[in-house]
Amino acid sequence: MTLQDVADRLRQQAKTAARITLNNTVLDRNDINELIARYLWRSEGNLILVASPSAIPESLSGTSFSVDVHLPERASDSFLNLCNRDATITFTCSGNTIEFTLVVDLTLVKKKPVSWQFGNSFPQLQGDYFDELTLSSPQLIFSTQPKQLNFSSEFTLSQPFDSIAQLLKATDNKASLSKLEGLIQGSKLQPEIALKASLGVNMVHISTIITIKSPEVGIKVSYDNTLEGIASLVTVPYLTASVDLTNSKGQSMPLKITGALSSSSQFPIISLYVSPEAQFSTNIDKIASLVVDSSWDTVLSSGNAVALKDYLSLFGLKQYNLEFSAQEDLSILSSYLCIGT
Repeated sequence: MTLQDVADRLRQQAKTAARITLNNTVLDRNDINELIARYLWRSEGNLILVASPSAIPESLSGTSFSVDVHLPERASDSFLNLCNRDATITFTCSGNTIEFTLVVDLTLVKKKPVSWQFGNSFPQLQGDYFDELTLSSPQLIFSTQPKQLNFSSEFTLSQPFDSIAQLLKATDNKASLSKLEGLIQGSKLQPEIALKASLGVNMVHISTIITIKSPEVGIKVSYDNTLEGIASLVTVPYLTASVDLTNSKGQSMPLKITGALSSSSQFPIISLYVSPEAQFSTNIDKIASLVVDSSWDTVLSSGNAVALKDYLSLFGLKQYNLEFSAQEDLSILSSYLCIGT
């Protein structure tokens, strides 16, 4: 099948019914119905789009063509409770296989702005952290190559990321946010969504104890099984970053950090967790720099503690946690260090 064949079929559909339908037969493939059912949760296995015949080119040149469309008016003909939304579909040819990408503008209907929240398309998320996100020009992108459903949107560091905004303000950093993006997977009953974005900040110094590098924020949906065996939805806004620590061979190693964010804007708290890979060992002085604002030499420089220093020269780092207030003073609330030989 060629792109011209596809364009001719779609134009004939649009002339007949003012809409186009994509399925196995139209694209001469055996996996389109399954992909639509799997990623768009349409049990019918077809994709219906409203299109004008004049929007479909008659004579093609090149390796792709795009058509401006919008989703059907009836929810039963559409997907994810998205009715009348503006969209663009682009067809490409890969060898003898026709691929397509559908980009849906979630807040546009006939070029006019409308509201949209995650809870509108995913009822399980109504009133959740996802509905608190402040989004701008959000889009859904469904593609057959790669086979996936993506979300992408501009956003601001308001709830549930308010603690991150306060942290950046307290450390005189200004974010240069990338888009909030990620995959939407799972099923209609148990959607799995994982989004993240770069803060566009190289380093953030937390007090004089720890400096985190390349921080990103994210939000994801996961499920915990209750005692009754029922999956309970859990939404987690989080921070990821890395911290450099020198190992016992003198090599500077980036260790991954994850951070849990509090939901309170009045008392914003960030909890950082460092869990290195197994067999990570380092000098005790390097570990001490994570906990106290001085070297371990200072701690073990006087009294009976001097005799312990030689025995504490090398330790394995198992876990390090740091909890602090994201307000202006960046006060350390607690820290936990687990080391072993």
